[in-house]
Amino acid sequence: MNIAYKILEATEKSAIAASQWIGSGLDKCNNADNSATIQSKKILNQIPFYAKVIIGEGIKDNAPGLLTGDLVGQYVSKDIHTHRINNTNYELAADVIDGTKLTVNGLPGAISVIVISLENSIYETNNFYQKKIVYNKTTKKYLWKNSDDDFRLIRFSIKEIVDVLCMSLNKTKNDLTICLLDRPRNQKFIDEFRKCGCRLQLISDGDITNAISVCIDEYPVDLLYGIGGAPEGVISSSAIKGLGGGIEVYDVDKNFKMKGKILNENDLVSQESVFCATGITSGQFLKGVKISSDRMYTNSVMINSHTKEIRWFNVEHKKQV
Repeated sequence: MNIAYKILEATEKSAIAASQWIGSGLDKCNNADNSATIQSKKILNQIPFYAKVIIGEGIKDNAPGLLTGDLVGQYVSKDIHTHRINNTNYELAADVIDGTKLTVNGLPGAISVIVISLENSIYETNNFYQKKIVYNKTTKKYLWKNSDDDFRLIRFSIKEIVDVLCMSLNKTKNDLTICLLDRPRNQKFIDEFRKCGCRLQLISDGDITNAISVCIDEYPVDLLYGIGGAPEGVISSSAIKGLGGGIEVYDVDKNFKMKGKILNENDLVSQESVFCATGITSGQFLKGVKISSDRMYTNSVMINSHTKEIRWFNVEHKKQV
């Protein structure tokens, strides 16, 4: 059995469960998270493996979810010490609903997502927020060619970052589109990019899908920038790596000041990983769950960070009565 396909099944089932709460209102956030969590854990605990959740949902928002430190898999209830010595063990980074508010408000871009990698691969952080910058493979190749190993674009001023984008993408400042989370903590960045003459795409939620869209050629976003969720930064790094793009982050304190060192996609998930995601509500690159009288339809993606293979799935599920 290919474990990655069971991980994908877990995101499908959690997306279907979450879909029943689409448009239900903000007071149903926990209901949506709880429904998705139950279905996700049900599938994960059927897999013949031992896995620990390193990055989990629910800590910052005190919401139901796959929590950091949770153990899942068939082998969790067995002799754990013996199993850990004699078998391959795994780590997960998961968000059963990335975009709970998007879901209950019936807005685009909510997904269910799980990343799986080998033990001691996924960056552990209890931090709520990170400053992050995400760029595509073309900009990454330009940086490799024109800088040393210690180069970090996130250290640059916004004006300098815009100049690098113009040179790497062969665009004018007015042709660049920058994605930022629309929060007061990012207002100074928003003002600076506007001053440079860039186009802006301001988002209310959905750090993960918007970070990934930077690395997909069909989508007109050249950079994601600003302070967003730390768990989302770790999760998205797996897909970004598989798509050939780059991400740089550093944790920030409660005053949004830098703490710790700058990390890139290889630091955030150091070994081969598989990113699995299923749409809940239709967004930039995944369609939401569709329901007919007797069927439910899901749209998912699986990205391998090592082989760079990207697989798309459109699956029909029998509707449960």
